[in-house]
Amino acid sequence: MTSDDAFISLRYARNLAEGQGLVFNPGGERVEGFSNPLFTLACAALIRVGVAPLAAAKLVGLVSWALVLLVCARFATGSSGSGALAGVVAAMLLAGSAFPAVWAVAGLETILHALLVTLAVSVAGRECESARIRWSPIACLMVAASRPEGALLAAVATTAMLFRLRGQALEVVRSWTLRFALPAGLLVAARYAYFGALFPNTFGAKVFLGGETAFYGLGYLAEFARDGGFWIGVPALVGMALLCAADSRGRSLGAVAVTVVVAQLAFVILVGGDAMLAYRFLMPIYPVLTAFAAVALVRLLGRFGAATTVAAALVVAVATGFTQANALERSSRRYWLAHERPSAAHLIDSDLTGTWLQSHADCARYIRERSAPGDVLVVTEAGLLPFATGLETVDLLGLNDREIAVMWQKAAAEDRESQLTGLPSPRQWSYDVATRALDRDPRWIVLDGHFEAGTGPFVPRLGIGHWVISHARFADYREVFRARVYDGRTTGLGRDRVNVVFERSS
Repeated sequence: MTSDDAFISLRYARNLAEGQGLVFNPGGERVEGFSNPLFTLACAALIRVGVAPLAAAKLVGLVSWALVLLVCARFATGSSGSGALAGVVAAMLLAGSAFPAVWAVAGLETILHALLVTLAVSVAGRECESARIRWSPIACLMVAASRPEGALLAAVATTAMLFRLRGQALEVVRSWTLRFALPAGLLVAARYAYFGALFPNTFGAKVFLGGETAFYGLGYLAEFARDGGFWIGVPALVGMALLCAADSRGRSLGAVAVTVVVAQLAFVILVGGDAMLAYRFLMPIYPVLTAFAAVALVRLLGRFGAATTVAAALVVAVATGFTQANALERSSRRYWLAHERPSAAHLIDSDLTGTWLQSHADCARYIRERSAPGDVLVVTEAGLLPFATGLETVDLLGLNDREIAVMWQKAAAEDRESQLTGLPSPRQWSYDVATRALDRDPRWIVLDGHFEAGTGPFVPRLGIGHWVISHARFADYREVFRARVYDGRTTGLGRDRVNVVFERSS
């Protein structure tokens, strides 16, 4: 599969590689509409040397997937006290899981981030055990540079090390100040100097904190357990307990790892999980969980021999893979996996023919063949469409527009207040978002949704789409092209989903 969001980072990476700066719209406002700096820079470097953009993103994912298998196996081997057997079991469990395999080829930073988290946990645990701080601050710095919440994981890893090495607190603080805090401070300063903001704009556009988000986050964890996480999660809990109750060596490694796992789970609950397929926000700690599960299987079954342990691991791996694959087929976003060519053809290929993104490519081709310099495009999905058209783009969800992101934050705050007081919201911020977009006088607008009864009126998928088509200025636009995203009958989702291109008639 390929994620549409991959093309957000790739647009930034391509613009950087072509010398136009780290921007979404060349010559436009500098807005950090991506949340994966390290990944974006890696893709820019590959594009610069001639690798096709999507192939670059998938190459980073596949290499990260191969490396995370090795790091996960090494982590399990060093923490189990049972030698290479635990590493073999950990690699089997991770390789047999469907969710991380999906993200390895999706074109996003998910598996790179998971690799860096696993590496940082392993290095920090070993240095905590040896009481010599050398590479763990640098490893955690890489984690913080790969995702915004990576800074949280780095902070809790430091706290765990301080607790375990409290007799050497000054040395820990000195090492982390020199090797993590100072470089991280320079990176934050550089970000602020370039973008004029301390946090990525994606934080304002996507993260809405509140009591309801915690409820959704807990539901996200429960659904993950139901959809195959149970098979890894239960033995992982046992492995955590065994490590933390082990000798000093095991406790040091276990303390750091458990602290990072708990921090990531707390983050997931705080932000309410993630709407994407295959539980993206749990993938950063998934290799660590599989290592813990391997520790549990080896320590509990090792007395019966290696063959018995491997057989049990194979059963768990098959059960995990089968349950997760079945969950993917039941997901409301299973059309991400739908294509007409063998899956292997999409591992590194940049051709989107036969995938669910072909409709986006068809719309982009239609626009590109008829557009003129200076045309503005408005979209609700700011991935492939802006990337393939190359036009200045306004994203209705605010990823590359600070003012729209602020509007969504205000809308979320008013919704919470309305729920608490029972009074209607005094302002419709969605209307202001539509106005903000139409004020840019776009020539092209692309919305996705469905047609009632197949031929009736167009119904946008997202609420903001309703505000756009009901806006007075939308009377100047007419439908000029449509492309089907998926067939509702074959996907079992009940109705077709289509992309519709509207062009300004005057």
